[in-house]
Amino acid sequence: MMNKWINQLKLDIKSRPDFIFNTVLTSIFFALLLVLPVYDGFLKVRFGINDFSDHVMSAASATNLNIAARIDSYFLLLFGVMALLMIFFLLIYIRFNKYYKTGIDEKVKEFIRDSSFIGIAVILASIFTTNKDFAAYIIGIAVLLGWIFLSQKEDGKDFDMLVWSLLISASFAIFIYVMFMRYDFIINLSQNWIIQKLGLSPNLAFAILSWVLSIIGCHFIQQRFLNTVIINQFEKYKAAIIISGIPFLFTGIVQSISLEILNILNKNFNIVFNRPRVMYLVLMLLATIASILLYFLMEKRKISSFRAVDIIYKLYIPVTLISFVVMIAQPFRMTSDGNEFFEMANHGLSLDQFFRFGSIPIIESFDAHMMSNEIFAFLYSLINGYEPWAAFSYNNYNWLLYFIPMFYILRRLIGPMNSFFIILCFPLLTTLFNGSFILSGLVAICVIRMISSHKTLDMWLFWITTLFLCIYRLDLGFAALLGGISVYYLTCFVFKEKTGTKLFVLIGTFTYGIALLLFTLLCWLKGINPINRFMEFIQLCLSNQSWAYNSVGNSDMLAYVIGYYLLPLTALLCAFWVVIKTVVLTRNQKEIFKNSNTCIINKDAWIMSIFFTAFFIFNASRGIVRHSFNENTIIAILGTIPLAMVSFAVINKQSKLNMFKFLVAALALILVMNVNVTSYKGLGPSLISKAVTSQSYQEQYTPTQAFNGTRVKGPIMPSDAQSLKSILDTVLIPTETYFDFTSSNYFYALVGRKNPVYVNQSPLMISNDKTQDYALQQIKATKPPIILVPINGNLWSNIDGISVDYKYYMISEYIYQNYTPLIRLPMFDVYSLKEKKDIYLDELTKRGLLAGTIYDGSFDFVNKQRLSYNNSSGQIKNEGELDLNPAGIDPYTFGFMGQLREKYPKLKDNIGVSKPTQLKVEFDSKSAGRIQLFYTLNENEKFSEQQSKIITINAEGQNSAVLELPSMPYELRIDVDTQGVILKKLNISQGLQLINNQPEIWARNLGEIPRLWAEKDGNKEFLAAPQLQVVENNITSLTASTERIPSNEPMYLLLQIDSGAASSAKVDIEQSQSKLGEFNFTVSKGSHSYVIRLSTDYHWWNNPQKDIRITSSIPVNINKFCFISADSLKYYNLR
Repeated sequence: MMNKWINQLKLDIKSRPDFIFNTVLTSIFFALLLVLPVYDGFLKVRFGINDFSDHVMSAASATNLNIAARIDSYFLLLFGVMALLMIFFLLIYIRFNKYYKTGIDEKVKEFIRDSSFIGIAVILASIFTTNKDFAAYIIGIAVLLGWIFLSQKEDGKDFDMLVWSLLISASFAIFIYVMFMRYDFIINLSQNWIIQKLGLSPNLAFAILSWVLSIIGCHFIQQRFLNTVIINQFEKYKAAIIISGIPFLFTGIVQSISLEILNILNKNFNIVFNRPRVMYLVLMLLATIASILLYFLMEKRKISSFRAVDIIYKLYIPVTLISFVVMIAQPFRMTSDGNEFFEMANHGLSLDQFFRFGSIPIIESFDAHMMSNEIFAFLYSLINGYEPWAAFSYNNYNWLLYFIPMFYILRRLIGPMNSFFIILCFPLLTTLFNGSFILSGLVAICVIRMISSHKTLDMWLFWITTLFLCIYRLDLGFAALLGGISVYYLTCFVFKEKTGTKLFVLIGTFTYGIALLLFTLLCWLKGINPINRFMEFIQLCLSNQSWAYNSVGNSDMLAYVIGYYLLPLTALLCAFWVVIKTVVLTRNQKEIFKNSNTCIINKDAWIMSIFFTAFFIFNASRGIVRHSFNENTIIAILGTIPLAMVSFAVINKQSKLNMFKFLVAALALILVMNVNVTSYKGLGPSLISKAVTSQSYQEQYTPTQAFNGTRVKGPIMPSDAQSLKSILDTVLIPTETYFDFTSSNYFYALVGRKNPVYVNQSPLMISNDKTQDYALQQIKATKPPIILVPINGNLWSNIDGISVDYKYYMISEYIYQNYTPLIRLPMFDVYSLKEKKDIYLDELTKRGLLAGTIYDGSFDFVNKQRLSYNNSSGQIKNEGELDLNPAGIDPYTFGFMGQLREKYPKLKDNIGVSKPTQLKVEFDSKSAGRIQLFYTLNENEKFSEQQSKIITINAEGQNSAVLELPSMPYELRIDVDTQGVILKKLNISQGLQLINNQPEIWARNLGEIPRLWAEKDGNKEFLAAPQLQVVENNITSLTASTERIPSNEPMYLLLQIDSGAASSAKVDIEQSQSKLGEFNFTVSKGSHSYVIRLSTDYHWWNNPQKDIRITSSIPVNINKFCFISADSLKYYNLR
């Protein structure tokens, strides 16, 4: 019997290799499915020691760990998988052997084979991420139904209806999942010890189970019904079922939209509806009624079966994917206020300025990312009403612009069902395909359509798509445009297709001409010079030099070599090979290529592989400039290389292993692209996993309250924005504004003022002299009375190591020449026009906004016994001084503010008042070390690192610590990490802090910039500068007075230094031997000229009596030493 069976198996291997291959493949898949929940436990399980008679002493023995049992469990896993594989092989072979005939539908064979491949890949990717993503079980049930389909009778048997069951059941699964969330079923499931032991996601497990049961139910119900239909009516009823399922298909999407409509009604009208599941139930009832009506309507009509079946692959699949994507994209009911004001301004200001002042994006506001982050924000604001922070609640809908284009790209490579399973179930998909550039595939699809049809409509579609992508995101659209044109003409050249190439150019010229005309008309309408605005736009886009790091990453790392050399060169070589091989084909083979029925090459894959390679080339600079390997990732570097590689993998249309090659390429790319990642955990769950665990979607089914007209929880404005608004509202009229030189640009939206310059992110988006000049013209035209200036050492006071006042020297000089310090806020200084300062001070004084002293005295209010100590002690000394002495680990003391309020009860009125507060502690330290001041602002608040400040103490003696707070502190804690401190004086003032100058010393590190400015600027005046009559030889320091130098115009200091070795030097601006400003630079070996723009320092303009001191790290010779006026180019010798 055994021999007979073996002989039959040998015969089947020869005569029916596809049957044996699919059987083995499915067996591997099913075996892996069974071990997926438990595979990681075999090496983690702890077996106790049963026999300790040998007295083996080890770390394992000390923890009662039986290593032999662990080793056994590992082999059990390995051989268990093999045993399961053999069992499944026997079961499938015996059960389906007689049904797997040569005449069966090839679609079924492909479905089983490709789905098994995908299932195995999904499990492997799930193991990579250690997430136990159960999405593979959906594919598992599909493969099982595929095999069962083979064994069924011909009556009522239709493969398309099996696919229909898989898709329509998703709507019912989502409904069941939502309904069961109400009864805490999933919460109880999470407490099940099996779920906890296996480390499974109860949400995902239940959702998958719901879908599996729905698939089985839908499949057998529709099949049982079709079994009763007579053969000549089969196609008619099949079409009726497909079309009548459409109402159910859309229920998930409609429910998601309805949930958001409830939020919109709540926000705008305070209408609260807390029965979202009832709404879903009503929706399903309406879908049932609509389905029944459609069924009877279709039953009475003759419908083309082909058209109805087409609906499955062209409508059901994308709509099912969208049903899950909208669960991920579901907006939260409320959003929080943010604490980031630079990047938020990039898109936030375009939106704000549009709704407040009617400023047109791109025309009047420049977002470096164009409209990519604004489209859904505009949609939100139009529906909900505009408000800062909340406007971007719809940004998660960008997932639609990732997954849906990806489906249409992959569909042309591997077919609709395979694309569906991969997008829905494959973990790490977002790690494989860069979301920033997936939309470029739409251009590739347009090229495919043009090559296939030569229709004028497709040419229009190409140019409109590229124009949209340029407006959506310029780096994406520009590279896609160049890539699309290149591939189109390459394809026409290779296959000698000249039809429509001239028309293609004419349509493109007309499309972009209309866009430029519209740009010009809008500029004129807004009173803007269109040529200047277009040139400014181009200059701002050409900012590589401004944003580049000085390194692209660690070249010793393997990931660096892979990202910059291995994969790009591999893609280029593949593209070259594909083109060359196609060019050398004979004429008959070219004809075969054109014939879709007998084509040996997948035309779509051929075009996409070359397009995505070309796109990478045209966009490669992005991975070299800012988003380089310096950020420790190669995903951004590679761009569309992964899409090109998977396209190459399936270029042979006649290969039955295309799905296998696609998946091998995908998994290999994931491993190679993440070679520098030590763990994939949490990197990228599957789409269905993201959907069913979506916190924003689950939130919609919890009770809610009235929004009271806002979808922002917490204060919209931070304390600095509130203080700034109070200043602006006091001293400016509503039509006046300010200029932000601190990159806190989203404050424009928070305080409701107009941005006076074109760029949303000033000054950091300004890149060169030309863009500075444009911005300066706009500032001068507006002449804002107030300017925000960075505080040296604070965030954005420098960018990539270059001080902003030097980087944007033209703007900073204009500020220092015309404006003066007025108010200091924690984040920045507020400057006013010099002629307006006294007026503004009077107005601020009248409003009571300027700082007033609340307490200024010793610590005599403290009762040491009522302080709270931890490893610390306190002693009151003469004159109200408090001596704190640490006595162990983590010494701290608190309880000061409560006692202060008891002695001065009026201080209680200041608690909770949102008003800038400065707390200054003067103390003597007994040694070097540090102290840390913690504070709370409310009664029930706890001390935290986020609300603290560390003061470093370099030596014993007098010191002080200053806290800038948004309001009066409720309590204060002092941590002492020295030999002890004596607290001498406490000063608390509340209100705006007045400043009369710039107290910080700005130290600017310029590197090679002074030499480049002198020798590579092309300015002949620098080269012609006079030499010193007496050369200063072998010196390390040189001082000169600027008494005869005008301090009311921008000025260069020119040096020619002859150095025997590479070294460093600095130029200090001094007054009475006190340093006011510092410029550090690199000195090259040999004789070189150096130019330093000293007038970028505030004190150049505001301290007329000053000296210049040059200090070198080694002795050098100075041949030239003079000032050059930047305006008149006049020389001023200093010797």
